Amino acid sequence: MNTKSLAALVSATLLTACATAPASRPPAAVAAAPAPPAHLSRYYLYAQRGQSAEQQDRDRFECFNWASQQSGFDPSRAAAASSEARAIRAAHQRPVALASYEQQAAEHRRAMSACLEGRGYVVK
Repeated sequence: MNTKSLAALVSATLLTACATAPASRPPAAVAAAPAPPAHLSRYYLYAQRGQSAEQQDRDRFECFNWASQQSGFDPSRAAAASSEARAIRAAHQRPVALASYEQQAAEHRRAMSACLEGRGYVVK
């Protein structure tokens, strides 16, 4: 074995012995958007006119879309706006944001209730 090969082999061995695996870091915690309070997203309805389950689903869907258009607020999209939620938390304004969310959700619920009541449901 020549001197160059021996020097390369020794260098490679020494470098390998010095190398360590990178320290494993725990995965970064991803901040999730705050879930809406249960009282804002739950409502009960009763079909006064004996609407079928399929009709009830269709009415809920159509009224949800109508309420979103009327109120300018879509609860399904608002809960998923994680970048906005992160910005709010960074600014320490979560109580203000939650109050605003509650107000918008209440307007959406009112519009949804009006639509469903117009279609023959009792909404609570």
